[in-house]
Amino acid sequence: MCANYEPIRPSEIINLGLVQPRFDFVKEAYPADLCPILISGLQDDFEWRQALFGLVPEWAETISFSKHTYNAQLETVATKPSYRTAWRENQYALVPMHSFFEPSYETGKAVRTRIERQDHEPFTVAAIWDHWSDHFRAYAVNMEKLQFALVSWHVHR
Repeated sequence: MCANYEPIRPSEIINLGLVQPRFDFVKEAYPADLCPILISGLQDDFEWRQALFGLVPEWAETISFSKHTYNAQLETVATKPSYRTAWRENQYALVPMHSFFEPSYETGKAVRTRIERQDHEPFTVAAIWDHWSDHFRAYAVNMEKLQFALVSWHVHR
C-alpha cells in the first residue's frame, strides 16, 4: 500500500470527536517509527495506543526488519508468519492519517506521490496489531509495547 504516511494532525483529532492521545508522535511516519493507532477498548470505545510501524517477529535480528512488514496484504495476512497471529487473535486497529505516499511509475521512474482525500479530511486505514517484546531495547522501558501493520488489498490488473 504505502511507503510512509502522515498521521492525523492533533488539530484534526478533536474534529473527529476523539480525545487527544497522551503521547507525542511524528509528523511523517516511516517503518520503525512510533505512531498513533486506535484499538478497541472497554465498552466498544476506541483507545489511543502508541505502536511501532511494522511487525517485527521475535526472530528478527534488527528493528529494521519492520521495513519488510509494515504492509500486510489481505490475500495473505492469515497465512504469512509475520501477520497470522495478530489476524487469528482478531487484533484489529484503525490508523488515522491525513495522507499516505506511494511511488508512481508513470514516467518510468519512481516519483513520490501523495494520496489523500479530495476534501483533505483525515481518514483511517485498517491495520492489525500485536504485542512487541522490543528485545532491541529501542524504546522506553515503561511503555506498553505494541506494533502494527497496515492491511491492504492489492487490485490485480
